[in-house]
Amino acid sequence: MMINLVEMCSSDEESKWNQSCIYGHLIEGHSVYCHYDGKKFNTPRKCRRTWFTGGEPEHWDDPFDEDCPGYKRNPDADPKYLKENILRRNSHE
Repeated sequence: MMINLVEMCSSDEESKWNQSCIYGHLIEGHSVYCHYDGKKFNTPRKCRRTWFTGGEPEHWDDPFDEDCPGYKRNPDADPKYLKENILRRNSHE
């Protein structure tokens, strides 16, 4: 996936690769863009998982980042996002 205009115009403070998935590029206050290039999965341009849905199942069949078939854990993820995702998952089980 190519970087789009929003990503190109964002400042360093707005642009972060700190999501729980290694392919998630956060543009603060706007969206998380998916940079998974695999042709095997039909991933959207904007991530439709935890950041988008707030992890609420009524908004998506598989709302959690780990449910995406293209998910790969980001070793540099902000612990805040990992913890929030675990708490959301546990509260819906």
